[in-house]
This record gives sequence, structure tokens and C-alpha cells, in this order.
Amino acid sequence: MSAARARRQAGEITLEALVEAIVRLHADHADLCDEIGHGERIIEEAGAEGVKLWRPDDFMAGDFVRSGSRLLEVLRI
Repeated sequence: MSAARARRQAGEITLEALVEAIVRLHADHADLCDEIGHGERIIEEAGAEGVKLWRPDDFMAGDFVRSGSRLLEVLRI
């Protein structure tokens, strides 16, 4: 058995694998930030057009909200 294979089986990670994981995680993070930014822009545009945007001030503990076909109780704000 090679030394690299023995290390993998022992749960050790190589520097190359660590670098690849970090690069992949960084790319995933950038993609998610772009998606969140896009969603935030859509919400801002809707608000500017007069669409009702629900905010925490619109709710109190004990209220019920509909999520799909379910009613869920608001526990805290």
C-alpha cells in the first residue's frame, strides 16, 4: 500500500486536496453571494413598485402565517 493511500485511509488529507476544497468552497461562496444579491435587488425593486413587503414589525408572537398549504405559528420575532 502506498503512503498516500495509507494517509487517506487514516483520514489524513493532502495539501492538494485541501487547496482544491478551499478553491471550491470559495467559488461556492461567491456564487451564493451573487444569488443573495440578486434576490435582494428583486425585493428592493418590488418595494419601489409598491408591492407589500412583509417585515418583522408586521408580526407578533402568536400570529399564524401561511407557508404553502400549512399554517405555522410565529414563536418569536
